[in-house]
Amino acid sequence: MADFIQLQRREMLRHILLLVGAAATTELSFSTLAAAAKGEENSLDIQAFNTLSAVADTIIPVTDTPGALAAQVPARLDALILHWAAPETKDMLKGALSRIDVAAKAATGKPFEALAPDERKTFLIKHEKAAMEPAPPPADAPKASSPYRAKKYVVDNGYQLLKELIVRLYYVSEIGLTLELAYEHVPGKWVPSLEITPDMRPAASFGLLS
Repeated sequence: MADFIQLQRREMLRHILLLVGAAATTELSFSTLAAAAKGEENSLDIQAFNTLSAVADTIIPVTDTPGALAAQVPARLDALILHWAAPETKDMLKGALSRIDVAAKAATGKPFEALAPDERKTFLIKHEKAAMEPAPPPADAPKASSPYRAKKYVVDNGYQLLKELIVRLYYVSEIGLTLELAYEHVPGKWVPSLEITPDMRPAASFGLLS
């Protein structure tokens, strides 16, 4: 099981590298990323880093398990931007953080980091709804080999990427893997014969649709 988890972790890190636009041959280990996050050099300025920390804490707050801040997601994302992200990806992520702050100030008169936790949540839900609205692809977007492989464009692709990286960095961390995720060998209980009743949802794969 431990070997399987490590394989999954490496695959997740590989996908994170692809998301930030790193070269296909680039390698990244979790220990390397963790060490880079402890370095003195930063990619984001203090304002942007504080906004990132507040956003990460809002998306993955402390519940019955530690949240994104305890998993050091902001510092590791900053290191990822500094050392591995392509220039256009850096601009996308920094732009997304800036737009969150500008919108928060316009709506509340305060930067996002200065809002109370419940205010952050309320604001970010509205901001995300607008940011994730579907949008047409840019004129220079590469053509997908099939409709199933077509990239989904939204109003704020930078915010979409920011959120995905926050979530992925959390679940590749030790906290995310050992405290948040739980393995159930057999989820629920096994029922060998289940009676179909009128209030059940139909399932086409079982021939229940008329």
